Amino acid sequence: MTTTSSRPSTSSRRLASLASALAVALPLAVGAGLASARDDGPAPAFAPGWQDHAAPLLYHGEGLTVGTTAWLVPRTLPRGMYRVLTRDEHNQPHLVDGQRFEVTPGDVYKDINLLMPTSDHSPEAIEERYVVLPPAMVR
Repeated sequence: MTTTSSRPSTSSRRLASLASALAVALPLAVGAGLASARDDGPAPAFAPGWQDHAAPLLYHGEGLTVGTTAWLVPRTLPRGMYRVLTRDEHNQPHLVDGQRFEVTPGDVYKDINLLMPTSDHSPEAIEERYVVLPPAMVR
């Protein structure tokens, strides 16, 4: 005959401790990533008339992880390579670090979703030909 104890096992306590630590550390890590995303050197320049070619991304709900938001790329974008930007409170554009995507001819039949850190500003897609990157930012 086996008996069960009302005390949680050591592995259960370790798992609960790890979950608690992640619950505290993950939002801090996401916040640190947001703060450092714009402090990576010289800002890019934008070609004249770029505002006419920027397209807002569509809000698609909360992301899968804490501190993220899902965005949907509009199917009306023409083919090309795109970068994601946001505008600050002074309407100045800033590229979202590491966010770029390509629209190909077959993409009109499928969704392109982007998962990005939560922000107060709505992201927009801009074709790469309207972004002039300093040599330090070219990847």
